Amino acid sequence: MMKEQNNIPTGKVERAGKFVTTGLKVGTNYIKHYTRKLLDPSTTKEELHQDNAEDIITKRSVT
Repeated sequence: MMKEQNNIPTGKVERAGKFVTTGLKVGTNYIKHYTRKLLDPSTTKEELHQDNAEDIITKRSVT
């Protein structure tokens, strides 16, 4: 279920903070994905894409 966005960050610092935290979360997903791939070579990028999509939607939706 997707969160409903009630307000949009208007300040430069607030918007930049959202981008930074989202970028860090996506970067962490890549590290997890490639670690899983080392342990199980049959791992596909589909799970990575799903994790990234969920994190981007969650982090960008301000409630």
